[in-house]
Amino acid sequence: MKTKNCIYPPEISEITGKSLSHSRRLLVKIRVQYGLADGIPVPISKFLEYTGYSMEDIEGYLKSSY
Repeated sequence: MKTKNCIYPPEISEITGKSLSHSRRLLVKIRVQYGLADGIPVPISKFLEYTGYSMEDIEGYLKSSY
């Protein structure tokens, strides 16, 4: 079984309760903070580290596939 490694704006929107555009801006901030290139998906681990959420907090929001 595959494990999911990346997080996407719709999932962040559900987790935070903010808009989709806010979620996209958050991903840009995370990419800048960790030196990730544009267009590269943000790993869940970087999202958790940046926001302070735990995996237990967000696992119910993660979609299995797109």
